[in-house]
Amino acid sequence: MAENNQSANRVIRHRNLFRQILDNINSRIALYTLDGKLIFANRLFFEMLGLNRITEVDFSHPEWIYPDDFGIYKEALDTAIADGESESEYRCITSEGKLINMSARNILMRDNKQRPSLIVSITHDITSFKNRENAILSSRDLLETLIEHIPTGVFVKDAVTREYIVWNKVCENIYSLPKDKVIGKTDDELFGTEVANKFKSKDVEVVESGANDEYEEVLFTPEGKSFNLIKAKIPFKLKDNNDMIIGLMRDVTTDRAQERLLRQAREKALESDKLKTAFLANMSHEIRTPLNSILGFSDLMDNPDSSELDKKTYLTIIRNNGKRLLSLINDIIDVSKIECRQLEINKDMININNIIRTLHSTFELQKNKLDKAGLKIFYSIPLPDENAVLDTDQIRFEQIFTNLLNNALKFTDHGYIEFGYTIEDEKMKFFVTDSGPGIKKDDLDSIFNRFRTSKGVKSSQSGAGLGLTISKELVELLGGKIWVESEIGRGATFIFSLPYSPDNRVSSTKNVSAPTVNAGKCKWPGKRILITEDNDDVRFYLESLLKPTCIEIVFAVNGEQAVELCQKTAFDLVLMDIDLPEMDGKEAFKLIKKLNPDLPIIAETAYAMVGDEEKLRKLGFNDYLSKPFSREQLFNSISQFIN
Repeated sequence: MAENNQSANRVIRHRNLFRQILDNINSRIALYTLDGKLIFANRLFFEMLGLNRITEVDFSHPEWIYPDDFGIYKEALDTAIADGESESEYRCITSEGKLINMSARNILMRDNKQRPSLIVSITHDITSFKNRENAILSSRDLLETLIEHIPTGVFVKDAVTREYIVWNKVCENIYSLPKDKVIGKTDDELFGTEVANKFKSKDVEVVESGANDEYEEVLFTPEGKSFNLIKAKIPFKLKDNNDMIIGLMRDVTTDRAQERLLRQAREKALESDKLKTAFLANMSHEIRTPLNSILGFSDLMDNPDSSELDKKTYLTIIRNNGKRLLSLINDIIDVSKIECRQLEINKDMININNIIRTLHSTFELQKNKLDKAGLKIFYSIPLPDENAVLDTDQIRFEQIFTNLLNNALKFTDHGYIEFGYTIEDEKMKFFVTDSGPGIKKDDLDSIFNRFRTSKGVKSSQSGAGLGLTISKELVELLGGKIWVESEIGRGATFIFSLPYSPDNRVSSTKNVSAPTVNAGKCKWPGKRILITEDNDDVRFYLESLLKPTCIEIVFAVNGEQAVELCQKTAFDLVLMDIDLPEMDGKEAFKLIKKLNPDLPIIAETAYAMVGDEEKLRKLGFNDYLSKPFSREQLFNSISQFIN
């Protein structure tokens, strides 16, 4: 009897010891039957549930399991019964209503006959671990998102295996290689041996030195594109001591292109500054030279010792230098308008043959004035008049041809000048050929540049260096091209081409100049003209020109006065300056036309830009004179309205 009591006491002591041990283990331990009836659970288990030890607990439908995770719990229990053991993770709800993460290990216990009888469940609170894990995952997701969307190329590769681990979207776009074809691959597999060796050399240098390396390289793609890349490679050692290489790259192609444009703009600005300096020096020379002749020979005209023959010579020199000065001013105006993109092109159907015949007559006269008897001028017009029609701007076309012919006449004293055109591939090719000294090969490329003249020319042959520049710009504005062919000692040929259609037609009378009048025979007694001009010298000049015609002259110095005179007096013609004080010529014109719509009004202005005449005619002016104008031009204009 005593022995039985002792045995029972030992069992109780062992049971209490066992319970005490289990109650102090930092795990939740429960022993229950296969149908879910609790046999034993330690203190932490009951504390988690907020229950006491006498409360019945059903493990077949545990209320402490988070509803969404009951399937996980049930599957793990079935696995333990079938396989003897299982592990799982699920969420539990504590007695305080908190949600905690649990890691559970279920072990199947068997009876003496090896029949499944009990389940031992050992669970641990892994909430803190899960929180840290989630934080790490969130950080990783954040880092991956940053790497993927940062506007810099980011890649990471193993320094030993040379396999890529990270390859973001910018890298994909630069190299046209998607991430799924890069990750796990090496440089040799992706870029070929030559490029791979270059990359490897940089990688080895970075790893061995332990220092960052930044450099720029040019990437050429298989499609023929090129990228300027700034790259940085950074050595990085993992906790396991494995070497990694972090790479950063930025596409600076646009930056480099902008830098080139800035350099070019700077060079252009410097060149422009040099050209402006050259322009001022050149213009000073070109303006002062004719002015010196005009002022000098004007003084000699006043010299009582000068003979009549000398005075005629002086007058010719003054007139020629005045024309030279006017031509220079016109060239400067054209260059200015071309630079400002304000030069207007007014195309129309014109007869080329008529223009070439007129140019031939004009330059024959110039040749004779220059006393170049040994020079012959020929022209070639292969098309009949009805087919020699071009859709272009007549004034600009004549200006181009005149510049080229002036150039040929300037440099050719003997031999010949031939000009004309040929038809080739729906283009009309115009040419001016001379037998002059020719142009050096080194000068051919710059002959059309501003202020450039062929080196070694005589001072008598020099000019402002604007004519060929203007011609080139005009040809291009008309939709054509211009070039020169020449050799020293074999003359030069300037050629320009313009689009041509054989279907063009125009009256053969077009482009024929209006007949001129003999200014010395013009007599207009009984006629009255109103001249509106605010400049005293111009009024005196006009009065001197018109006095021999016996016409009655009335002057107005502004537009308002002109309108008042027209209200009181009948006039046969009005000569109207445009730039007037108080009321300008255009406003005065409108008011006078309201008073007398049939009264002819001729515009005269110093603003003689191409296109001004057309604008004034559209306003209703009957004719147009640009200052300075000659006696013949003035009398021709007046004769259209006064018989």
